[in-house]
This record gives sequence, C-alpha cells and structure tokens, in this order.
Amino acid sequence: MSNPAPLPPLHSLTAFEAVARLGSLGRAARELGLTRSALSQSIGLLEHRLGVSLFVRLAPEAAMTPAGRLYHDAVKRFGAVLHDRLYDLSDAARLTLRISVPPGFSRLWLAPRLVRFRERHPRVDIVAEITESRLNLDTGRVDLAVRFTDVVPAGVQSHALWSEVIVALGTPALAARRRDQPIDAVVREQPLIEHPEFRWSNWLSEANGPAPTLVAHDILVALEAAERGLGIVLSPLHLAAPRIAEGKLARLHAHERPGKGYVVLVPDAAADRPAVIAFVAWLLGEVAATSAITS
Repeated sequence: MSNPAPLPPLHSLTAFEAVARLGSLGRAARELGLTRSALSQSIGLLEHRLGVSLFVRLAPEAAMTPAGRLYHDAVKRFGAVLHDRLYDLSDAARLTLRISVPPGFSRLWLAPRLVRFRERHPRVDIVAEITESRLNLDTGRVDLAVRFTDVVPAGVQSHALWSEVIVALGTPALAARRRDQPIDAVVREQPLIEHPEFRWSNWLSEANGPAPTLVAHDILVALEAAERGLGIVLSPLHLAAPRIAEGKLARLHAHERPGKGYVVLVPDAAADRPAVIAFVAWLLGEVAATSAITS
C-alpha cells in the first residue's frame, strides 16, 4: 500500500488561505507581515506541488479558479480542525464561533441570555453577523445561522427552536379599551406599524387591506413604536412575550395566525465542531428552560 502524499509546506497553505480569504495579495501581505513576492512564491510552490492552478490572477485583485475555490474550502476545514483539536488539548486555547442571527432575535431574545453561554464556555469567542438576508452556508462564512423560516437548504442540518404565532399588539391602555371590539374595526381605526415579514394584509387575509403608516425593518423598532402609542403592530408572540410580561404591550385581540419557526441552520461541514455543538446545545437548553417557565 502506498503512503499518502505529504502535506504541502505550511507556509504555502497559510499564504494561499490569506490571499483567497482577503482577495488581495497586498492585504494578505500586510496581515502576514510578508512581502508580495514571498507570497507569490509560496503560492507558486503550492500550485506546483498540487499540479493545478489555484488563481486566475493575483493582481490587482486575486481571483480563484474553480479548483482554487474547492481547495480553499478544504484548507478552511483543515484549519478549523487544527483549532478545534488544540481547544481540546489545551486549556489556554480559544475558539471563534461565527454566527448569523436576525436583528429581532438577536436583540429581543439572544442578547439578554448570552452571558450565560459565556459563563459556561468562557473560551469560545462569538462573532455575530446581524442580518435577515439569505445566506449561502456552503461558503464557510459562518458556522451557524438562526433564521425565521420553514425552508432548510440541502447540506444543512436544522434544529427547531420554536414555532411562532403572529399577534396584534398595542399599549395596555388601548388593549383595555378595544379588547371586546371586532379586530377589523380596531385595525381600521388605528395607525398600523408593520415589519415586512409580518404584513397586516396577510394577517387579515385581505389582498387590499389597510396600508401601514410606519414600516420598520427591525422588529424591535416596530415594537418600541407601538409602546409609545404610535400605532398597533404585528409581532411574533414569543419574541414579544417579555415586553408583554413587563406591561409595555398587550394583545389587542385573541385573533392570531400561525407563523414560521425559528430554526438553527448548521452546515454539514461545521456540525461536529466543538463550539457549534456547544452553542446549539445551549440554545436548545435555553428554549426548553423558557418554555418550562412560561408553561
């Protein structure tokens, strides 16, 4: 049986990873403290050892070949494994966990609880990307994402956090006055606040329903506007529950509609990383604890 081919020199892998990640020979040289010439030579050595071209060009901006993109994915996985194993071996080692979460979930649910994760896993550093945009999780840009969705892409593992119902909320004083009135009458007599994900026309099943007077792309902004009496708002009940419990908002009516659920999406390539396993387990534990308290 033949022995596997030896790994390319580590300096060539480091040079390739930096140029591929940063998209620039100059930026990679500054990050590594090397000259452009040294980086070019390291990448040339790597291409010679592999027998494939990794870059179409290196200047003015680096552009990878299809083979380069595939090899970059492999190098990123290799680096992640090295970091993960060192974390297991040394109490001084740290891991970086890259997550992507929506603004509302981040500010209303996750942020108040993160201190408990840090207490349990003090050597895991979290880098959070706050966005609702769709992600191609195959790029390796993040280790996991939380999304309000019912669609799970191929090559991605999903963990359900909770399903939502969408309810109408307003100030407690307004809710006390309007609670016994038909919901259609309440909606047509009040200014409407709307997040694009939670539309009044969908909630009322009216194609030409009343138009909102305020559209906020951050659900926290929409809730705060409703708290200040600027109108009534649609919101996922679970996310708004703390503000309802604090007496800042109240349900206007029993009418509700089922919504999608919050899920954790983990690329298959990252599923066995210690930081990912720890964070997913912590999230599920927090959800279970919250459910036990509120049930």
